[in-house]
Amino acid sequence: MLALLLTTALMANENATIHPVSQTITFAGTVPVSTCQMDSYSDSKLVQINQRIICPDNKYVTVKKDHIIFDNKKIEVWVIGYDKND
Repeated sequence: MLALLLTTALMANENATIHPVSQTITFAGTVPVSTCQMDSYSDSKLVQINQRIICPDNKYVTVKKDHIIFDNKKIEVWVIGYDKND
């Protein structure tokens, strides 16, 4: 399972609220294609969904907020999982 840590909220559309970023974490990996429609949800809606978002390629995306310790500070991050649909 591929997990990406993001420090910024996912931007759903131009009406989404922008949250200022105080720190940036660089990540690498394969990002799910836009056909998974993650970008059609606001960040608050993604948290409310709390279930798999099924993709046309028979994989699914899960999104949740989590906390990590970075530079001795606790940071709220998005954890995005992209995996095969069982």
